[in-house]
Amino acid sequence: MHPAPIPVYNLPMARHCNVDANTMTCTCTYEPCHRKGLCCECVKYHRDAGELPGCLFPPDAERTYDRSEESFVQAWAKKHGYKLERA
Repeated sequence: MHPAPIPVYNLPMARHCNVDANTMTCTCTYEPCHRKGLCCECVKYHRDAGELPGCLFPPDAERTYDRSEESFVQAWAKKHGYKLERA
């Protein structure tokens, strides 16, 4: 008698992270960061803090280290020539 198959969604996921390649293309300028190249950890850290990771910001906005959602919207609106009005 064969055991029942284990559903795939119950298996732990293996982490496949190319840290070297990710680090080479990481646009974050915060040098003491120990998450460089570990994108999944970086995203989790920033989302847990209610922020977005620096790689999603235009370069001039990334260097301010303001990772807030508001800063993200403002930066991209400015880059594309939109003027946002406050409600």
